[in-house]
Amino acid sequence: MKYLLDSVAMKKIDEYSIKTTGIPSVVLMERAALSVSSFVEKLAYNKKDSGKKDISICVVCTKGNNGADGLAAIRQLYLHGYKTLVYEAGRKEPGTDEYELQKNIIKNLEIPFECAVQDNILPLDEYDFIIDAMFGIGLSRDVTGVYAQIIDEINRVSAVKVAVDIPSGLSAGIVQVSNKKVKADYTVTFGFDKTGMVLYPGRKYAGKVIVSDIGFAVSQDNVQKILENNQARMIEKKDILTIPEREADGNKGTSGKVLIVAGSRSMGGAAFMSAQSAYRSGCGLVRVFTHENNKNALLTLVPESICDTYNDKNSNCDELTKWCIWADCIIAGPGLSVSGQSEEIVKCILQSGSDATLILDADALNIISENEKYYEYISRYKGKVIMTPHVGEMSRLTGKSIGQIKENPVETALCYSKEHGVICVLKDAATVVCDHDNIYINTSGNCGMATGGSGDVLTGVIAGMMCAGFDDECFAAALAVYIHGCAGDMCQKNQGTFSMKAWDIAESLSTVFTQNNTDYN
Repeated sequence: MKYLLDSVAMKKIDEYSIKTTGIPSVVLMERAALSVSSFVEKLAYNKKDSGKKDISICVVCTKGNNGADGLAAIRQLYLHGYKTLVYEAGRKEPGTDEYELQKNIIKNLEIPFECAVQDNILPLDEYDFIIDAMFGIGLSRDVTGVYAQIIDEINRVSAVKVAVDIPSGLSAGIVQVSNKKVKADYTVTFGFDKTGMVLYPGRKYAGKVIVSDIGFAVSQDNVQKILENNQARMIEKKDILTIPEREADGNKGTSGKVLIVAGSRSMGGAAFMSAQSAYRSGCGLVRVFTHENNKNALLTLVPESICDTYNDKNSNCDELTKWCIWADCIIAGPGLSVSGQSEEIVKCILQSGSDATLILDADALNIISENEKYYEYISRYKGKVIMTPHVGEMSRLTGKSIGQIKENPVETALCYSKEHGVICVLKDAATVVCDHDNIYINTSGNCGMATGGSGDVLTGVIAGMMCAGFDDECFAAALAVYIHGCAGDMCQKNQGTFSMKAWDIAESLSTVFTQNNTDYN
């Protein structure tokens, strides 16, 4: 796992490194600048076969410490023989001490220097590279005036844009404050990934992110000791290796028994995909409770599964209760429909007396959103409850608009989780997984996964991780989301963004598990 930090956390790390451990700020700045300039040089080497003097680089800066980083980087590039320009925006007042120090060096070296004038912005068409060093992670206001005009100009031209630490206008935290943002091709960020560059829309503006170690006296291993509050985290590829190994003398029962309550008369496919992905994610036994119309298709597509049914006249709740108690993990909702009968089925599960981990998805969530009485049933349920809404379902559950949820998905999911005592998996382009103590933001997956049945596949993967033997269910759910995204990324390579289907994602899961063992062992 990696910690994702915001501006408050980074300020603490900066102060700890400088004031507590005694690392001079100018040392950190020089290393930060070097990470930017060396990265730009690598890009420049691949861009042209001609000499350095034919490659033009402009740094756009304001008078803060982010601008000072940019000045140091352009100075290094100038001394390496590149054609450079400093383009400064800001009031006539002096900048920070660090900025004025770097600016004085620029003047002593006679590096070309221009000052921005509102409504008369310098055209930037002639530059091969633009280094964006206007605003860093401390931005707390909307970008307007000459700064907004410069951002428009940067975004207009075709130069390769490299942001220093974070694209100007983008917030490092979970809430965005500015409508104007530089759309970078690359961002060289310092020390840690920033939360605002992992969430959308920030991920679109950051481009490819390079995390550079500039010498902070804090690492991923000890960062939590410095920070008072819990920070968001992201799952990494190597975390897949933390899945507990199966016992050599185990059996299908010890590998996890999953009950899937899914598939109404006309939506049986949801049950099939959930069952297939549960098996592909390591579950030992999968029992599907579905409408009788789906039985033959289920046993044809997933012959390993056990099938029990209900029909239009009989919900078969006595049998359902028995299988709820049998299961280690229950999935309820995919393709179940919203009807009086499906309400009866969901209520039966919640009142079954089972202590199995319960994953509530799709129509189970829609049923809950229409009747708050179900929250009482959830509060009395013996096992851990995981709710997996997409933003539309979350809107129905919370009464918030989709726009409000997308504006602050972390806060929405966290508040919902704390209010109802559940693990919340808020599904979107950057899925948020949280309980009362933990926040995870997913970084795997792609837009090709926005296809019918993808969420049904995810429920099966979550069930697999719940049966794997993790002590921390929130981490296991976050890992499942990451694995699901990795399977989607494999499908993107093999089937393409436009052609991939949910079944393809389920079939790619085994490759995700085997490939990671090969990569790391």
